Amino acid sequence: MKNKLLISTVFSSMLFANSIYSQTDILKEAKQYLSVQSGAQNVDKKALKNPDPQAMACVELKFRSSSVGKIGTTSSYAILEGIDSALFQTITNEFYVIFSEKLKGAGITLVDLEKIKATKKYKEIVADTKEKRNYSSKETGAATIYTQNHDPIFAPTGMKLYKYQSEIEAGVTNLLLMVDFIEFDMTAKDVYHDFFDKSNKTSTVTAKVRPAIKITSGWAESSQEDKFGAVPGLTIVNKKMMGPLFSTTLPIYSPYEAEVTTHDGSVPEFAKNRSRLFGGGPMQLGTFVVKPNQEAFHKAAIEALTRYADYVAAIIKSYNEDKKK
Repeated sequence: MKNKLLISTVFSSMLFANSIYSQTDILKEAKQYLSVQSGAQNVDKKALKNPDPQAMACVELKFRSSSVGKIGTTSSYAILEGIDSALFQTITNEFYVIFSEKLKGAGITLVDLEKIKATKKYKEIVADTKEKRNYSSKETGAATIYTQNHDPIFAPTGMKLYKYQSEIEAGVTNLLLMVDFIEFDMTAKDVYHDFFDKSNKTSTVTAKVRPAIKITSGWAESSQEDKFGAVPGLTIVNKKMMGPLFSTTLPIYSPYEAEVTTHDGSVPEFAKNRSRLFGGGPMQLGTFVVKPNQEAFHKAAIEALTRYADYVAAIIKSYNEDKKK
């Protein structure tokens, strides 16, 4: 059975309260959505008080094209249609510029990208890196990593990082974000048929989806599919010390208008090999096919990503203000 409906940008005020962007108290809002983790004695956070010039070779946005919602042992699925790689790339290119400008506005000096690419270690690390951009997991869905202008993925660790920093005479900024296209709303309810016998019950699960860009800093993939050395979220590393990790404590949402078609009982391709129990009965609730308005999707993605950049900038500025006191 196929059902079609148009989902507008009006959602539950509780679930999507964070789609309302407040400029009045950006730092307070930023601290609700981002956590800045550090090592022993907060040494890592000193990188924000006295940041070295930073080399940011790329930003990585992992755009999800199919997604899985779960409640207990029951799953539901969503597939994104009508958004091609060109739009994902455009959004990534725009975000690289936005994020760079926000960091500069927060007091961080960025090394010119051409200077980064001209270093010997950059070329060696890129040549040695086995890039993986496409991910598919029966547990979470499918996603693809985009970098600005499709530049190489660049995330050096260990001795490679140290040698690279020594050559370029700068710290290193790495950014990796998950960009999902949907939020699942799944509920479970038990109906008791005998007041005195609680075992005599029927359990029902329902699933809905709300089209929205959803920004998180986690990979949300199985460890086997993760790439070695990947750091979820943002790190700003000084030359002689480790840097703090910015991670999302709440997703950043920006809703958009989309046509949603429901395919009851069907399972998308990425989930078909999961197990024999999968694909029938109460184990799964079918698939939602989400076809956004492209302009609305583009606008929502840039809005959510810009909010993330504003939160980061606000937190960095707060360390600079503390330094002046």
